[in-house]
Amino acid sequence: MDLYKLTYDLSTKTAPYIEIFHSRTDYNSEFLLYDSFTLTGTLGFEYKAFSRTSFFGEVYYGFTDTDKNFEAQIDYPTANFVGGFIGARGAFTEQLFGSVKAGYEHRTYSNNSDSAGAPVVAVTLTERFSENSILTLTYARSQRESVQFVGSTYVNDTVAVDYLQHIAEEGRHRGNLVVSYSSSQYEEGSAA
Repeated sequence: MDLYKLTYDLSTKTAPYIEIFHSRTDYNSEFLLYDSFTLTGTLGFEYKAFSRTSFFGEVYYGFTDTDKNFEAQIDYPTANFVGGFIGARGAFTEQLFGSVKAGYEHRTYSNNSDSAGAPVVAVTLTERFSENSILTLTYARSQRESVQFVGSTYVNDTVAVDYLQHIAEEGRHRGNLVVSYSSSQYEEGSAA
């Protein structure tokens, strides 16, 4: 998985940016799961409204190619998706910082099978209680391609809470507690 970002400062308050995301999943041929390759390009624009907080908007386009990992007589359609977000990032209070973005994604397939659309959300908020105690809340809602059924989209919701506590005066030791929950909902009738 790789993520590349290029930003150009037009002024002290405005900056367009480009992101390129790439991921590849290659399962062992013993498993009846589909390998996949995803490439996504994002165009965004950020406006620094306050000294430590920015608002941004972005649109993205990408595709996921599915490869067979076993012998089968199935056509493997490419999933094409387009979406957009609006959001804010930076410091919201003296101790609370992170990013919040919400938008919508629409997905179609190269074989003209059913299309799917869903709201998408990404939230990461970190509260620094002290120099030694940090709590991070993460929530993500996204559309994904199934590794079991070709041309099948599912919506994944994931919530995670991460508590980090530095122990001892120099912070050489730390305790970390992570609790997460994930739920997936498949589109009805989308499996090929």
